Order: sequence, then C-alpha cells, then structure tokens
Amino acid sequence: MINSILKTFSDILSFKVFIFVFKIAFFSLLATIAIMWGFWDIISSIISSYLSFMPYEWLKTSSMTLIKLVFGYIIFISLISMATSIWSDDIIKDISLKHYPDIAPNGKPNISKVVFINLKATVIFLVLFVLALPLIFIPVIGQIVMLFLWSIQVKEPTAYDVGVLFHKPDAKSSRTLAMIASLFNYIPILNIFAPLFAAILFLHDFMEKK
Repeated sequence: MINSILKTFSDILSFKVFIFVFKIAFFSLLATIAIMWGFWDIISSIISSYLSFMPYEWLKTSSMTLIKLVFGYIIFISLISMATSIWSDDIIKDISLKHYPDIAPNGKPNISKVVFINLKATVIFLVLFVLALPLIFIPVIGQIVMLFLWSIQVKEPTAYDVGVLFHKPDAKSSRTLAMIASLFNYIPILNIFAPLFAAILFLHDFMEKK
C-alpha cells in the first residue's frame, strides 16, 4: 500500500493532471452555483424542515448557515467525483502504460453504468449524511464519520472505473484506500484532486494485486 501511495503522489503532480483537474473543478463550480441559485428555496425549505426537529432555537439558527455551506460543498465534491469518473479514463490509461507497459488497459467504461454507480453512491452518501448529521458537529467523531461518508462516494465508482479498463468491472478495492483518498476533501484547493487521486491510487493497488 505504501508503494501505491508514493507512486500516486508522483503521478498526481504532472501538468496534464493539473489541467484536467482544474477544468473539472471549474465546470463543477459553475454547476454548483447554478444548482444552489436555481433551487435555493427548495434547499432552504428542506434544511428548515430538518432543523425543526432540533430542540434549541439558537442551535437551529446557527446550524442553518453552516448546513447550507456544507450542502453546497457536498454538491461541488459530488459533481467533481462524477465528472472525474466519466472523463478520467484517458489519463488513467496513460499513467497505467507509464508504469505497467506490458499490460494494456484497453477496456471501455459504460457511461450509463458510470453515471448509475456514481448516482447510487451519492444517494447513499446523502441519506447517511442526513442520518448522521448530529454526529458531524462532535469534534473528532464528526471528522471520522465524515471521512467514512466521503469514502462511500469514492470506493465503488472508482473501483469500477479502474477495473473496467482491464476487463474486470467487478474489481474491488479497500475502504482504507478510499478513506485515504478522501482525506483530500478536508484540504482547500487540494480537495479537487481527491477523485483522481483515488483513481490513480486504486490503479496502483489493483496492478500490485494482479
């Protein structure tokens, strides 16, 4: 695992990766702004309904703004994850051929399945996030819970994205790797690299186990 992580950090620093990640992040940011702007009333209503179950008025008031920010951040990260999943296969193939030239990554992902897997992971993430929201505000425990939730968005979609290139669409990867990649979500700017970092990390782990 350590070797896979070191290789991934080396690969993520390439100019091509930077350009790809920032393009994905830019369009995801525009889409996030459009969604938050267009559905602001609906989003506010949903959050208000959820907060109505909280016992203290000061907690409701202080939580509203924070939850809106968190909700927008979740949309942003989810869009980056899905866009990376759809369009990263060429970069993953290039990195694979650089390190493992004897094994051709000539599989093609099914776009409809990519979208379905990502939407499923996002829905599971959102449901668990809503259920676990009270825990999010507890120091340390909240960060661990959130890290686990972020890993849900990474694990299955990325395992498929990498595995399908080698004709193994049912490839599995560990929760630990998904959580390591999800750590980027806690670091401003670097968070936009999390989905591609996960894909490259899964690639090296997958190839080491072949």
